[in-house]
Amino acid sequence: MTITDFFKRRSIRTNIMVSFFLLSILFMGGIGGISHLLVQRSGDQTITDSTAALEEQITANIAITAEKNAEIINEKLSSAQAMVDFLASELEYVFSDENRYGDRDVYYDLWFDNTTSLHSTHSPIDTHWDSDYQVDLSWDYSSYYYSHSDAADYDTLTLKQNQTLETVANMDYAFQNVHDNAPDFRWLYIVLPFDGAGIDLFINYPGSCVAGTDAERLAEPWIPSETEDWYTEVLAGDGDIVFTEPYFDPIDGIPLITIGRSVSFSNGTLIGVIFGDISIETMVDKILAVTVLETGYASLVTSSGSVVAHPELIIEEGEDEYPDISNVEANSDSTSALTSAQLTAIFSGVSGLLRYTRDAQERFLAYHPVGKGNYISLIILPVDEALAGIEPVEERMTAAVASTTTIIWIIAGASLAIGIAIGLTLTAYITKPFNHLIEVARSLSTRRARRDIMDGLMTAIDPKLLESEDELGELTRAFKGMIDSVQQAELEKNDD
Repeated sequence: MTITDFFKRRSIRTNIMVSFFLLSILFMGGIGGISHLLVQRSGDQTITDSTAALEEQITANIAITAEKNAEIINEKLSSAQAMVDFLASELEYVFSDENRYGDRDVYYDLWFDNTTSLHSTHSPIDTHWDSDYQVDLSWDYSSYYYSHSDAADYDTLTLKQNQTLETVANMDYAFQNVHDNAPDFRWLYIVLPFDGAGIDLFINYPGSCVAGTDAERLAEPWIPSETEDWYTEVLAGDGDIVFTEPYFDPIDGIPLITIGRSVSFSNGTLIGVIFGDISIETMVDKILAVTVLETGYASLVTSSGSVVAHPELIIEEGEDEYPDISNVEANSDSTSALTSAQLTAIFSGVSGLLRYTRDAQERFLAYHPVGKGNYISLIILPVDEALAGIEPVEERMTAAVASTTTIIWIIAGASLAIGIAIGLTLTAYITKPFNHLIEVARSLSTRRARRDIMDGLMTAIDPKLLESEDELGELTRAFKGMIDSVQQAELEKNDD
């Protein structure tokens, strides 16, 4: 049976109600479905926007943290640089014609760590054992040492350099000033070229034994100006401050960096090279103390890739070099978690942020150059931890979408029920006159039609319908006109 057949076999009221019901379901279903899709899409977009905003905020924060760490380190190194520059200016002064210092006592380094009777007569009276340095030292005086010298011949060399020694000894005042204001300086020292015969004069503060016992001096003579990188690197700076790579103090294993610069007379002749060994323990501790959320951490690397500070950094006893970042930020199979392109970006000299994967965990890494000493500040944070704050937003948004969808369907269902009730009422009102007219039309086809017409059957038509301006009123008036015509015809027929 076709839809047309279905409607042909039903009453007008039934057809109207079925049509109204079907249209209502289609309309309400469409509105409800579209509303659900819009709400769902709005929720998904909100989650996406929230995730993007949170990621942008987190990455901005860790980039700022990396920058702040870099600023702290840069400030520390800048302060240390200023101290070395001050020492350089003082060294220029003591060797200038303007020097107003007098002669000052000087002490050969060997006697600072000698237990014989010479100790009391050849070293400063304040010489004492320092538990921090693990050596005998003096805070009032520096010590001096000639490369290749020992207890037997240092006096001969001293006679040749007596004026130089008594002059440079006045640097003790500057040394004391620097150490009092910057206690992170472990050692302050000057290397002066001596007679071009491969012998250098080494001034060290605090005063202590530099070259070991006589036997050690003879077995391994110390020639810093010709064999040591820390000397040649700074000398090559040609008067500019030079920061060396971090290393470990051979005496007590303290991590150090050397800051130095060469000092020359106005005619360009070299006076000497001045150095400061500064402990980076405080700097490293500040980096390691930085935490980001739960497991995020800070790190410090050099421009050559050496890791100076990292929560996972382990320096085995006897090691004298820092490991490369590819060996620290590594997967469990020992492969580097950072690609060559990412390493290139980190060491490019500019700040930035990247994402990398280490042992299947994706991480953010913000990097920022320090400015001094060729260091790079890093902040590393797992991505899932950084975006953990979006999970409650997703849960609340999902619950809100579900609640809104339920309300939409409840409203749609209630609207459908109300619509059906109104439809039943309206169809009853619309079809009632039709039913009455149908009854009248049927009566005209019976034997009683004449009597019914003569008895005024049509007088029962609702006057309001006759006054109605709609199609139903038109139909009623036309129907009444037809009945009136029939009635008139019957009356005229009876008169004849």
